[in-house]
Amino acid sequence: MLTALIEGQVMCRQTMWFLALFSIAIVVNAAVPPEVLPSDVSVTLSASPDFGLAVDEIVHLQLSVTNNGPVVLNNVIVFSSHFYDQFDLGKSSNDCLMTFVVDDDGTPFSYLHIWYATQYADLAVGETRTCHIQMALSPRAPPVTSLTFGLPYFYLDPDPTNDRQTVFLHRALDSIPTASPMTLLALAGLLAVSAMAALRVCRSPLRGPLGLKL
Repeated sequence: MLTALIEGQVMCRQTMWFLALFSIAIVVNAAVPPEVLPSDVSVTLSASPDFGLAVDEIVHLQLSVTNNGPVVLNNVIVFSSHFYDQFDLGKSSNDCLMTFVVDDDGTPFSYLHIWYATQYADLAVGETRTCHIQMALSPRAPPVTSLTFGLPYFYLDPDPTNDRQTVFLHRALDSIPTASPMTLLALAGLLAVSAMAALRVCRSPLRGPLGLKL
């Protein structure tokens, strides 16, 4: 029992070191020229449902990468776009080797997902690998939230037009915060006052320079 516990702690530390080193590698790569991939990689992304979403409703994302050839690849990783408070992070899950990263892009609370698509096996020519992700919109999500997954900016493959894809998640109208009844009443009062003022101006006779009615 004690041996199993110690082994588990060692594996946990190794995993943490691996993720830390990989994060450092990303920062280093930001200052070097793009890495050229010898094969074309296409990325596809779909979301269901994507319209009329309530807060905390689970959205099922299907993310896939395909090696279009001509050679086998062993270094395919996929980044998500940055997001902030649009999603409920406690409801996020996936069935692949995907990490959750806090990133410093100049805005507080910026996050992204990274999928290590070839961590356990190379991606053969013609092979498609899929990751299933579950996410949920938070109460702070705007009426429409966009989310993109694609190859990182430091990768360059033969066809960059299929390197990423975006989905748009639409909130239900009744889940978007609206003005309170008191605010609506005050707005109606202002509109009524403005209308009465405009009516008085329209009914007032026009006068010329000498005070004569026109």
